Amino acid sequence: MSKHESRLKKLEASRTSNATSEMSVPCDPIAFARLLGLEPDPWQGDLLTSTDERVILNCCRQSGKTTIVSVLALHHALIHPKSLVLIFSPSERQSKEFLKKIQDYYGELGSPGGSIANSASTLELTNRSRIVALPSSEGRFGASAPRHSCSSTKPRRSTRGSTSRCFPCLASLAGGSFS
Repeated sequence: MSKHESRLKKLEASRTSNATSEMSVPCDPIAFARLLGLEPDPWQGDLLTSTDERVILNCCRQSGKTTIVSVLALHHALIHPKSLVLIFSPSERQSKEFLKKIQDYYGELGSPGGSIANSASTLELTNRSRIVALPSSEGRFGASAPRHSCSSTKPRRSTRGSTSRCFPCLASLAGGSFS
């Protein structure tokens, strides 16, 4: 066997093993959540499969809102090439923590397909989908409307200190939205 033939065989073996090690992303978001080791609660399953234009989540703290919306955002970015997923939270720190959860899930999957950019505020996949974390103040003015965006609410005291308000929070999927 010549030197070139040997090299070609090694490259072919490498390509074949890489192809079999890459996982396919299930189209069903509940199956995708289970692939990540999550068993969605009934309300989370409803959210993952919802086709409603708008959904309001009225959940207690630590109920899994960020977790399940992170799964939904990552699933959307993997399944829909060239999609833009924007993450809005009241502060930049919160948005980046939200994105970190998505990046961790992506890593747990073995980073299927790889990424072009992976920073504290952006995850860009090789299918040209982007997930970008922004503070809510930037989301109001500077970004074009994506097909999918995620947001979190935070009760805030008004400047008068006597009333409480929630920042507007909106997440949209295929023209709809989740709050």
